[in-house]
Amino acid sequence: MIELSYSEATALATKAARGAGHHWGEAEEAAIATSWLCAAGYDGLKHLHRAITHIDTPACPLKVGIQILDFARIKTGAIDQNTVFLSIKEPIFVLPFAVQAAKIRQQNLTFHVDHHAISIDAHGHVNGIGSVQDIAQASLKVVPAHTKAIYNKTHPNRRVFTQVDTFDALTSLAHMTYVPATEASRAAGAGAGTSDND
Repeated sequence: MIELSYSEATALATKAARGAGHHWGEAEEAAIATSWLCAAGYDGLKHLHRAITHIDTPACPLKVGIQILDFARIKTGAIDQNTVFLSIKEPIFVLPFAVQAAKIRQQNLTFHVDHHAISIDAHGHVNGIGSVQDIAQASLKVVPAHTKAIYNKTHPNRRVFTQVDTFDALTSLAHMTYVPATEASRAAGAGAGTSDND
């Protein structure tokens, strides 16, 4: 296992999402979702890695999550229209966006993943997340909740843990955001230049 601080995990998530081809705004949203999952006690970096590889498909959970959040207040948005998103990869990665939407709307929501239902209250408390953590692909929707659920109090994790192979894969994606050094850049002062006297 690899142990990271939240700042390290957030930086890695942002760069990895950018390296996978998402623009910076999406990458920052991906990092926020990753941090939320980590704080909830799940391997957010693992779910991030699975989520960001579907950039060019309608099944991309990051794009679906952003869509739900962006139109959270609009009556023609996905929540009020009971929009069903079909065959979404790594559906748990959409959940943090639904949580943010519940806070924005100040309304209880239900996050449906196939036949599983996760309750979200207006303060962002969640009940039932464990039922969907291992689902690789499913249809989902986020709708206003008509019943109240009992929410268990949780204590956010202070550190982030992930598997070595996940860390290595995300690091490889993050490296794709780095600009290769050239003789011209070194001469202009990037790095140690042409002489390293340290």
